Amino acid sequence: FIQTDAAINPGNSGGPLVDVEKGEIIGINTCIRANMEGTSFAVPINKAKAIVDDLAEGKHINHGYVGVSMASLTPDLARQNNADPNS
Repeated sequence: FIQTDAAINPGNSGGPLVDVEKGEIIGINTCIRANMEGTSFAVPINKAKAIVDDLAEGKHINHGYVGVSMASLTPDLARQNNADPNS
């Protein structure tokens, strides 16, 4: 994703992210981060171009997933994480 400060509000995602200096579409506005005012994300236009035909044919698109989650680090969790240096 491209992180941007473009104004994206609920209901108006899907519009173009435009490089105003060159007049080129560089992404498709997709989502906002609820707890980060003014931060939004766009799918890079090269990614959209690469999958547009598959989407039109109804094919499933696989996306990478990092598998990271957030948690508050408590003393118990710190001890648990440090108990096995190979974990």
